[in-house]
Amino acid sequence: MNHEGAWSYMLDMLEGTPVGEAAEQCKPIAYDATGSRTFTILAPNRQVAYAVDSQSVVQHIKDFLLIVGDTELNLDIQVEADDEKVPEYAVFAGWAQVLEALQAESPRASFDTWIRETWPVSLSDGTLTIGARNAYAAEWLNNRVSERAGTLASTLLGKRIKVKFIWATATGTSDEKDDDNEPGGEEELRDAPGKNKVEAAYDTAYSQEVKPEQRIALPGYALRLLRHGDLSPKEMTLWVAFRQSTYHRWSREQPAVKNIPHWDVLRYANMSRSSLEREIAKAENGKICGGLVSILPEDASAFTRDPRFDYARRYQVQVNPRLTRRDCNAIHSILYRAISMTTSMADALAVTEKTLNELTERQPTSYLEDSQNQEHSLNGWPCGVAEIVRVATGYKGDLPEGVHKAAEQLQERIISGFGLAMIPLYFLHTVAPRLNLTQWQTWAVIVMRYRCAYDPEENETLGYALFHGGLDELAERSGASVKSLRRWMNDASFSMFAAVKHVSDENIPEYWTSRSLLLDICQTEPIIAEGTECYTARDKMTHDQGQNDTRPGTECYTARDKMTHDQGQNDTRLKRSIKFQPRANKIHESPQTPRLAAQKPGRVGSRAYWDWDFLMSRNAVSMPMSKKLLIANKAENRDIAHLCQKFISWILYGYSEAGRGLSNPVSNALARLKENAYTGAGGDFDRLAALSPNTLRAYIDLDLAGRDLPDSHLADAYTHNFINLPKAAKRELRGRLFE
Repeated sequence: MNHEGAWSYMLDMLEGTPVGEAAEQCKPIAYDATGSRTFTILAPNRQVAYAVDSQSVVQHIKDFLLIVGDTELNLDIQVEADDEKVPEYAVFAGWAQVLEALQAESPRASFDTWIRETWPVSLSDGTLTIGARNAYAAEWLNNRVSERAGTLASTLLGKRIKVKFIWATATGTSDEKDDDNEPGGEEELRDAPGKNKVEAAYDTAYSQEVKPEQRIALPGYALRLLRHGDLSPKEMTLWVAFRQSTYHRWSREQPAVKNIPHWDVLRYANMSRSSLEREIAKAENGKICGGLVSILPEDASAFTRDPRFDYARRYQVQVNPRLTRRDCNAIHSILYRAISMTTSMADALAVTEKTLNELTERQPTSYLEDSQNQEHSLNGWPCGVAEIVRVATGYKGDLPEGVHKAAEQLQERIISGFGLAMIPLYFLHTVAPRLNLTQWQTWAVIVMRYRCAYDPEENETLGYALFHGGLDELAERSGASVKSLRRWMNDASFSMFAAVKHVSDENIPEYWTSRSLLLDICQTEPIIAEGTECYTARDKMTHDQGQNDTRPGTECYTARDKMTHDQGQNDTRLKRSIKFQPRANKIHESPQTPRLAAQKPGRVGSRAYWDWDFLMSRNAVSMPMSKKLLIANKAENRDIAHLCQKFISWILYGYSEAGRGLSNPVSNALARLKENAYTGAGGDFDRLAALSPNTLRAYIDLDLAGRDLPDSHLADAYTHNFINLPKAAKRELRGRLFE
């Protein structure tokens, strides 16, 4: 049998893992296929031998040798030299296996919070020194984990080992080592050995546990990516996770490029490694999260002596969010109108610079939310204002200095014009995983907290969020569905963050609508006892400053317990909230006006008929193809309304269950019409295409909002064909037919 081939196969399967790295130091000697089925290898020393003695090694060798079932394979590991000196790598490999054992024995929350972010520093005189992210973590680990870790390390290395946790850098010795190779994020307190160590002092048990000062300051504009459907909640979570992994480099004015191991992303992402790998596998041209994260080729010059980072993928992360497609269209429409009357490139650039400077002086929502600025849509998704300028003007090459500066200033004004969304790290690291919040629930909580009213006179966040569009508006802003939000409001885990606030009729302001929804938002984080599963979201939780109520079925004290929820009591905080709601949510934030897309119809939706030119422009159909179809339609003595309906019929078919598998519904529709402009997809699709634009768009809007459609056979036909269509695809379908 080919024992060398089996060993090579095993190395390929375990490439990049601590066990695989240790196995590379060994040599296969022989394989006895008869009798005891013994596979013999030679290890350089005893420590590597212990690292290679793994069930994963045996299983991969069995797979290659076609040994199936319960048939045993004996792994005989011979040691070349019994050297007491442990190579540096063996320390890393050994500690990785200790972590695997501790993970299996420890509660998930405890392991993720305290144990996962540890690394070996040195091994001398029988003491294995392990680095922790700060002094508090080191003390916690020494009190609770060191003894068990010592037992596991002793078994692994074959001699008596004592484990000691210290506060140290990942390298353990060098002051000059780039701390981008350290595990952890910008929230951690890092000082090289020999320098002064500063620890935060906490006056309550709550602040000691939550550490409120450790927060992510995310530009509030990023939430528009959720609102406009450019990123899903899962994509947004991944971008934030990658952003935090490179934030420390960016804050020191270095490129946000780094080898990022999977565990550094998962501690922010609240998902499994398999989910992370599936999202990465979806990358198009090496880009994920809407292009905010790029996968780069391996750079050997950036390698360190830490295998955890050297074998990780290399990413480039965009720290600031990009403009949404809808906002790009708004800026393009404004520039298009401004330069439409110019006669030269010089005049166009001068007008462009003037227009950009004027927009910089205005509040972003005053023009971004204007539906009239959506008349000249863009193909693709520009990276920023500078690229929009090039598209609008047709200018090639580097923009003039004045225009380029004005474009950058406008982009900075837009990104910074929506304030900051402050996300506590404790919420991402601990609360969301322990409460089993989904990505959609997590961002719904973040959006509600971001929308809380701010009192500029008292410099205080009042804790109430107002949504004039009701749950529909909250669903739109958070990327969730209305049905899900209604269900979550009755779920104990989610309702502890928000509760509907009833306001008496005499206190309702005039600017409120019949759909206005006021939510009482809890600003503090729930404290959940470690090692417990939360089934009711009330058991074993507290919101106070250190109390621990672990009696099953008891309601914990929350900051909301002292608030009024009836319609008659005097609530000063509520009155102040109502008073200041029309103003900005944050001190430096532009007013958040409700989205008016549903009230202000687009070009096609305001008519009782379809517009062929609009449909061709909306779906990026070339002029020659459009003319060919018009000529063929005219040859059949059909009017243009007939051609529009057949085109829409095929588009509907392409997005329905019947058209599953079509990669490009528009190309399919054009090909079908080119073959025969007389017929559509037939059946329900022809009947739905015969509806007026207003009616068909109403069906799609009601479906996206999670509301019931009218009781009619055509509404039933729409539901039957599109009930299983993903929400993102429904939005895409709407975008192909309407503005």
